[in-house]
Amino acid sequence: MKEIGLYNFCFILDIIESAGGRWLKAMPKAGREDTFVVSCAVDKVAVAAARKKGVRVLDKEIILTGLLRRDLDFKSHELKV
Repeated sequence: MKEIGLYNFCFILDIIESAGGRWLKAMPKAGREDTFVVSCAVDKVAVAAARKKGVRVLDKEIILTGLLRRDLDFKSHELKV
């Protein structure tokens, strides 16, 4: 949230929910096939914590690209931190 700001955060949240996604209020305790976290390079500590739990962490670009293409390409959007 540091990088995108509150306005853009609300906008992205609306996009996720209208595409059938669900916003989680807390970090998942473990990785699941149907769950991933969207983050950015600025959140290195949160990204490291999520990966340690086995949670897939993806770049925010997966949201718009995934909607435009109607396909979620997890491999191409894995966050490189």
